[in-house]
Amino acid sequence: MSKESERKPVRSLGLRVSLQNINWALVEYDQERVRDAEDNFTSRIIDTGVREIPLTVKERQSYERVEANKEAQDRHARRSARRNLQRFRQRRDSLMHLLKTSGIISENTSFMEGRPGETLFLRAKAAIERIELEELGRVLIQINAKRGFKSNRKIEKDDSVTEYKEQLKQRSQKLHDSGLTIAQFLIEESKDTLNGKTRGNTFYRKDHEEEFDRIWNTQKEFHPVLTDKLYRKMKGNIIFYQRKLKSQKSNIAFCPFESKFVQTEEEGRKTYRQHGCRVAPRSSPMFQEYRMWCDIANLRVKDTVTGVKESLSTDEMKLLADTLRYRRSMKSAAVLKTLGLDPKRNELSLGDGEILGNLTLAEFMNAARKIAPETKKSKTGEAGSARAALETAGEGSEWLYADFCTEDDAAYQNQVSIKLWHLLYSYIEDSDSLDGYGSLKEKIMQICGVSEKAAEIISDISLTGDYGSLSHKAMKNLLPHIMEGRTLFEAQAICGYEERTERFDVTGDGCDPLQPLKKNSLQNPTAEKIVNQVLGTVRDIISTYGKPDRIVFETDRMLKASRKVRKTIYDNNRKQAAENERITKILKAEFGLQHVSTKDINKYRLYMELEKNGFRTLYSDRYIPKEALFDKTAEVNIDHIIPKHLIFDESWSNKTLEYKDVNSEKSHTTALDYMSQKYGEEGAAAYRDKIESLYRAKAIGRTKRDKLLTPAGSIPEDLIDRQAASLPYSFKVLRSRLEACVDELTVTMQEITSKIVSDWRLHDAAREQAVVEHARHHLTRTETLKNGETRETTPLWDPSKDPRAGTAAAVAVAFTKRSWIQYLNTLSAQNRPDYVARAIKEKETILVGSTRMFIPPLPLDFMKDQIRDCIARTLVSSKVDNKVVSKKVNRFKSRKEMKSQITLVPRGQLHADTLRGRRLIPRSEFVSVDARMTVATASCICSDRYRNAVLARLASCGNDPKKAFAGSNSPARKPIWLDEYHIESVPQKVKCMFMDEVFTVRKDITPELFKSSIADRDPEKIFSKVLDRRKRNILIRRFMEKGCDLDKAFGNITDDPIWTNSRHTRAMMKVTVYESMTNILPVRPNLERNEGRNHYASPDNNHHTAVYKDAEGNYHYRIVTMLEAVQRATKGLPPVDRELNKEKDWEFVAVLKKNETYVFPDPETGFDPKSIDLTDPANRREIGRNLYRLQMMTKGTFAFRLHCDKNSKFLLELKNITWKKLSSPERITDAVKVRLNRAGQIVKAEV
Repeated sequence: MSKESERKPVRSLGLRVSLQNINWALVEYDQERVRDAEDNFTSRIIDTGVREIPLTVKERQSYERVEANKEAQDRHARRSARRNLQRFRQRRDSLMHLLKTSGIISENTSFMEGRPGETLFLRAKAAIERIELEELGRVLIQINAKRGFKSNRKIEKDDSVTEYKEQLKQRSQKLHDSGLTIAQFLIEESKDTLNGKTRGNTFYRKDHEEEFDRIWNTQKEFHPVLTDKLYRKMKGNIIFYQRKLKSQKSNIAFCPFESKFVQTEEEGRKTYRQHGCRVAPRSSPMFQEYRMWCDIANLRVKDTVTGVKESLSTDEMKLLADTLRYRRSMKSAAVLKTLGLDPKRNELSLGDGEILGNLTLAEFMNAARKIAPETKKSKTGEAGSARAALETAGEGSEWLYADFCTEDDAAYQNQVSIKLWHLLYSYIEDSDSLDGYGSLKEKIMQICGVSEKAAEIISDISLTGDYGSLSHKAMKNLLPHIMEGRTLFEAQAICGYEERTERFDVTGDGCDPLQPLKKNSLQNPTAEKIVNQVLGTVRDIISTYGKPDRIVFETDRMLKASRKVRKTIYDNNRKQAAENERITKILKAEFGLQHVSTKDINKYRLYMELEKNGFRTLYSDRYIPKEALFDKTAEVNIDHIIPKHLIFDESWSNKTLEYKDVNSEKSHTTALDYMSQKYGEEGAAAYRDKIESLYRAKAIGRTKRDKLLTPAGSIPEDLIDRQAASLPYSFKVLRSRLEACVDELTVTMQEITSKIVSDWRLHDAAREQAVVEHARHHLTRTETLKNGETRETTPLWDPSKDPRAGTAAAVAVAFTKRSWIQYLNTLSAQNRPDYVARAIKEKETILVGSTRMFIPPLPLDFMKDQIRDCIARTLVSSKVDNKVVSKKVNRFKSRKEMKSQITLVPRGQLHADTLRGRRLIPRSEFVSVDARMTVATASCICSDRYRNAVLARLASCGNDPKKAFAGSNSPARKPIWLDEYHIESVPQKVKCMFMDEVFTVRKDITPELFKSSIADRDPEKIFSKVLDRRKRNILIRRFMEKGCDLDKAFGNITDDPIWTNSRHTRAMMKVTVYESMTNILPVRPNLERNEGRNHYASPDNNHHTAVYKDAEGNYHYRIVTMLEAVQRATKGLPPVDRELNKEKDWEFVAVLKKNETYVFPDPETGFDPKSIDLTDPANRREIGRNLYRLQMMTKGTFAFRLHCDKNSKFLLELKNITWKKLSSPERITDAVKVRLNRAGQIVKAEV
């Protein structure tokens, strides 16, 4: 047997991950041959698939907009508000119970205010003289409601917090200077404007405690029931009780360099536990120093004349670090001056235009300047100047200095500055001082050796929040090497840190790196979801097809970008979309283009970029007339500034417009080299000046300016490698997991994939398959292209709505070799004699026309046919969340031991966040006395005489409206007389008063609150939903005063309040409005404190629909909300009630859940899912045409969407093609419910 026949083809798995989908392709190829001895192709596409990422629209949008935490923050804020309200009610109920059991109040005690401020006056009186016990109870309940501000140092001090605390401090100081209690102080301050409310007049918690003590000590002399035992119980255990904060150390991430995963066994199954050091806080002086040095090490100084970029020397790095250490930041110009460089000739590689210093030591320095104002700024001796000034003022100065290169960790931790940081970071407010900082100031005085005044200034230092990405130990090991001028990668190698972010202890059996990450393993929950979906998809692919030899991995720009870059990308994309739409209209109107392509738009944008250069080209300085832009005879082309021959760069910043002859002459040289060769040094200098002037005029950006001035010798050779390696931490975790599964892992880029797809002409594969699928339903049409050719197209197909559109790109990713990336990475060095990728160029690429492309593993037409066949057989899988609740083990410490409690946590939103009240409001209406006049309607007639007469007529006819008021008994033929003389009768229409059920909610007064009804133009109708008539009239008056303009009337009520009284002391910020709602349910019934009152909310989340069949063969269905399903689960019942109406011989038929997939029969083709093997991959093409996903279920509507269609609109032309709606679940019995794994294989069919 020959070696060729023994050689096995390489099996490669390509993964293409985006925020929406995971497109994958599994291929085989022979690296040496295209055909075997029998002339068969050695490469093949085994299979492809799509897995949808289970992200909500809000999650996806917030991730793109860098608001990933906004939804979580809003949810956390609402949860905190609910918890605070719950704790207040618990305190209030406990206090009420204690007051009743101790005899202070009785069951009949009234807490209603007789006049505004009555309880506040009693509260002021109670501190100096006797009041009754029931009055004391009212006072204690008011104190319990507002018990003062207690600081939390964990809160970052922004301007609003600092201003609030300063006002609080001044108010509290004024209170203490007056010697009054809080109530006495408020009465004295308010006088005539007192309204009985303390809102907006916040004091320290300690102020309230002092007032409580004065009231208690005064009243216990008159009431023996006020014992010391009751005092301790009431003050310490109820009113002013506050538990200590729970430790959150378990939620802090582990350091990727100083931790590892060790296999353990939990509940009978093997799993991984991470052990090691946790990451350091961002406010740690070590983290700030490490981050500052990394930023300095990454700085590059560019000479704008020569275009040469250089890194800083070790001495320059040290000089800049010494200058920057005690400053918050430095601008680019200041950094260059510090280094002794000319800012006009040199530039720094600073994206934000500034570099941050050691923010923690900068805060220390700011405090030192406040303590010793004579501290001066200097270039290198700032710390020494500050220390000298402090010592002159008699204050300690060691707390300003920190040595980050001590060999002994104990010596580092014993430094005064590090001790001070630990104290400020971990301090929790004490309860003995007024502002809660008393013990903090004492400890600062002991550690730093400063006076009380200085300690107060230091105690007000604000520290940066959040955590870093490395542990203190890892940073301490890396920092000395970075300070010596080594790169981060070199420092990691010296310290023995592996590149992968996770290290698995694979000594045990059954290790599975593809197991999902534990919840909250990553800081970003969206990234955690995506990583787990990728791991699960790869696991299912391996279980179905076996382990591949290699994995090629590609993520889109949005996923691998940092938060800041992600925000920039989103903003730019949004602006670009609007700009492209504007340009498209211009090109159609002014240039007569019928089919505007992306290339046309880019060409117009590049043309407008030359506006400040007089629409002249940058190289030849030739004028481009507007009419010549799209004239083929004019031959104006798009030129690559740095040619594709030297660098793989298809970005906008590497393109400009130039005439074809100049473009051909420039050929494979850079723009700067071409100008030097063509026009000499003087011409090149003039060219540089022109480019710089365009940059200063903001006609071109910094990146394009740099490329226009880059010589061939300065082109980076590792650009692709650096970009591919710039993955965020979450995807480095994913990469390390995948590396543990296969022999080779390659990370590629979108730009490389796009080039391969374009070169191999695969970009039309998805569109061509869509045309074939739509042609069956006569939904295609013929269009004429620019070159005069015609092709079939389908206007109803949108590639962004079809997850299968990325199949061709996934195939290209799977075939991508590491050698190809190496070749593209070293394009600029191909003319050198030591060119390392020469063999790759000669063996694996081919020149087609002017384009050099990688040799395809299959003939292009054959490959496209295979991809189209794969698209037709692809079944898009999505996650179906069947769980209703999850078990969570809460561990807590009792007095003697640790205890655990199992809690059931809902897996979804139970109902809408807004809770509403229920009201009955009157509504008058004139109703005809006819066959629709029922007893219920007649009972609502306003007039007693009319009502009694109508009810008497109904009673005489057996309460049947048709008999009473229709035919011969109609009021027109047989009047309903009101007297025996038949003088007066009931009129044809009578006035009725109905009580409508509405649901109320308090909302902020904004223009949007009333804009939905502005079309009425009648103020009464616009504000009709405001419940309180008095407030409604105030709003109407305000609306009329502002010229009937909602924005002017309610756009800024903070600065222009809506006063509710003539003294302008009470402003209206919120108002109670009502709405009529049909789909609503009580969520807090039978509360003891609110007997007869419920809170209502919209369910807003249906969990499933259960289908039943009665004894007569009729089908019934019942929609079950998430709230009801959770309530059943908490009672130990299954979410689906299969025993409903069992006594009536009802039979449970099926259950429908959102995102479940069903294979429907097709009457046109005769396809019957019950007659074939749905798990057989050979039937996937036919199954794919009839596989639908349950998208929506409401009362009377069940909407199904084709598995590969993500459109939210229900286009009539595509009814029963890409979507179908069922008004009754009867037809669901003809379909077969199937379950797909992540690889898109049907693993279960419920026939």
